[in-house]
Amino acid sequence: MAEPMDASTWNAARRLRRRRGCLLLVVLPLGVVSIMFAWAGLRLFDKPTVSRNFTAEFNARFESIPDDQKAWPLLKQAIIERVAAQPADDLRLNWPTYPGGPMWAESAAHLDQLQPTLEKVRQAAAKPYLGRELSDRIDPEIAKAEAKAYGRPYVPDPPGDENPMMIDVLLPDLSYMRRFAQDLSVDTYMAAEVGQGERAMRNFEATLGLAHLTGESETLIGQLVQIAIEGLAERQLAQVLSNYPNLFNIDQLARLQHAFMSVGRPAPAPPEGLTRYDLNMTMERTFFYDMVQRSFSDDGHGNGHMTLEGARLFNLINSNSDSHGDNFAGVAAALLSASRKETVQKYDDLMSRFEDAAAKRPWQRRPGELLLDSEIEELRTSRFGQARYPLITLLMPALERVALTKDLADARRDAAIASIALARYFADHQHYPATLADLLTDYLPALPLDPVDGQPLRYLLTPTGPVLYSLGFDEDDDQGRPSADPDHAQPLTRSDSRTDTDGDWILYPADMPTPEPEE
Repeated sequence: MAEPMDASTWNAARRLRRRRGCLLLVVLPLGVVSIMFAWAGLRLFDKPTVSRNFTAEFNARFESIPDDQKAWPLLKQAIIERVAAQPADDLRLNWPTYPGGPMWAESAAHLDQLQPTLEKVRQAAAKPYLGRELSDRIDPEIAKAEAKAYGRPYVPDPPGDENPMMIDVLLPDLSYMRRFAQDLSVDTYMAAEVGQGERAMRNFEATLGLAHLTGESETLIGQLVQIAIEGLAERQLAQVLSNYPNLFNIDQLARLQHAFMSVGRPAPAPPEGLTRYDLNMTMERTFFYDMVQRSFSDDGHGNGHMTLEGARLFNLINSNSDSHGDNFAGVAAALLSASRKETVQKYDDLMSRFEDAAAKRPWQRRPGELLLDSEIEELRTSRFGQARYPLITLLMPALERVALTKDLADARRDAAIASIALARYFADHQHYPATLADLLTDYLPALPLDPVDGQPLRYLLTPTGPVLYSLGFDEDDDQGRPSADPDHAQPLTRSDSRTDTDGDWILYPADMPTPEPEE
C-alpha cells in the first residue's frame, strides 16, 4: 500500500500534470499545423505532368491527306495578295457594302482589282479540307506581308512551342475567311447588277465552302464563325432572290439549293425538318483537358490536385497579372481547389447536359433544360465556386447562347433552301404554290420548321409574292406582319431591353439595305 503523499508532494504532482496538459495543448495544435503545412507544401510544390500533345494529335490527321485536296496553300496566297492590295489608310473596304450604299463605287473598283485573288479563293473553297495545322505561331509569310502593307518593321516570331497550350493556338484564318466572305458578298451584288448569274452562283458556292473550311478546326469559335459566314450567304440570298428574281436559271437554282443543303457539317436530317447543324464540342473539351494536365498533378489513376504552378497559370490567364496578391490567390486556389477527378467530372457533367439539350430541337427541350449559364454564373460569382472550380469558371463558354445561335442558323438555312425551292417551282410553273406542302417531294425533301413551335414555317402568298416567316419573339402569328425592328423579332433569344417585339420574324423576302441618310 502506497504511503499517502503530503500536501507539498501532491501539489507538485498536480503542477506537473497541469504543465504536461498545457504542453500538450500547445504541441498538439503545432503538430496539426505542421502536418497541414507539410501537406500544403506537397500540394503546392508538386508539378503537373503534361502527358499529351493535343495539337500534334489534331495535326496528325493531315498527314494522309494529299496536298491537292488542301485549301490552305491557295488561301495563303490569296491572303498575301489581299493584304498587299488593301489600302492601308482605308480600312472601310474591309466591310461589306451594297449597290447605292456608302463606299459602293470604291468597293466595286477594289473588287475589280481583286478578281484574280477571288478566283484563288473560289478554287480553295471547293477543296474538301483546309489543311492548316494548329500552331501558336503566326505564318511568317503572312506576317511579312502584313508588316509591309502597314508600314511597320517585320520582327520574326520565336519558334513555336512543340507542345503549345491549346489556349495559345492561333487561328488567323478565321478573320481572313470572314473578310473573303465579305468580298464575295460585294462581288455577288456586282454580278447581280449586270445579270451574271453564274458568277453570283459561284460566289455563293465559294462562301458556303469557306464556311465549311472554317469549321475544320472544330473549335467553338471556328464553328461560330462558320455559322456567321453561312448567315451572310443566307441573308444575301434572300435579298438577291427578292430583288433580282431572274438572275439564276433553273440549273443554277438547283446547284444553289444543293449547296445550301450540304453546307457545313449538318447532321442527318430528322424525320421532320430539312437540315441541322451538329455542334462539335470535342475541341472545346480538349482545351479544358489540356489546362487540367498543365494545372493538376497526376497520380496515374485519373486523380491529382491543383499545383501552385497551375494556380499561377490560372491567375495569369484570368487577370494578365503576376502581382503578389495574385500569388497569394494562387496559393489559396491550389489548397482549396477540387481534385483533378472531381473537376473533370463536374466539367463533363455540365458539357454532357449541354450537348444533350443542344441536340434537341428548341421546341423539344424541357423548360429550363438549356439554362446552364446561370448555374455556371453562380460558380463564377461565389467565393466557394471560384475557389473550388477555378478552371471551370475560367474556361466554360456561354453555352445557352451557343445553342440558340445554332437553332436560329438552322431556321435561316431551312428558309433559304425553301426560298430556292419556291423559285424553282415558279420557274417550272410560272406561279407559286398555294402551300409549302406543294413543294414536296419534287422541290423539297421535307418542310422547313419554325423554331418556336416545330410547325412548318408560315407561308403566305401575297400579290407581291411569297412570304416565309416564323412566329418570332412574341410567339404569336401576326399573319406575316414584320416587327417594327426586325432584329427584335428573332425568337428564342432573351432580352429585357427589347422594344417593338410585336410582329413576325420574316425570313423571305428581304429588302436591300437602305443607305443611311447623310448628315
